[in-house]
Amino acid sequence: FEVRELLQRLNKDDGVTILISSHLLSELQKLATCYGVIEGGKLVKEMRQSDLEELCRPYIKVVVDDLKIALNVVVENYHAHDFEILPYNTLALYDLSKDIPQVAKMFSDANVTVLSINSCQGDLESTFISLMGGIKNEQ
Repeated sequence: FEVRELLQRLNKDDGVTILISSHLLSELQKLATCYGVIEGGKLVKEMRQSDLEELCRPYIKVVVDDLKIALNVVVENYHAHDFEILPYNTLALYDLSKDIPQVAKMFSDANVTVLSINSCQGDLESTFISLMGGIKNEQ
């Protein structure tokens, strides 16, 4: 705890840049302002704290039987444009103006079967794992 405060003070007061390599991602999140992902000795991804916060934001994850109809429902009924299409007929809804029962009802009213629905909160650990998986799949 004291070391973290010292490093933060050195950075803020004296403008010192500090490079830390660690597997303790939850601790890094309390200290770092810029992240680099290194794979095979090469820097493959660099992001600022704000970029990471965007990746870690909460969402409602919905698995449906008919993705095409579900997309129309999301755009026209939910008026959401802040969503992501995931594999296996899955949507990540980042607009949290409706709660889970309201979202489920919206799909049900449009005759879209909801196979599963839950609230998700990203964290640094799962985001890092996702980034590494995505990086490996791109090669």
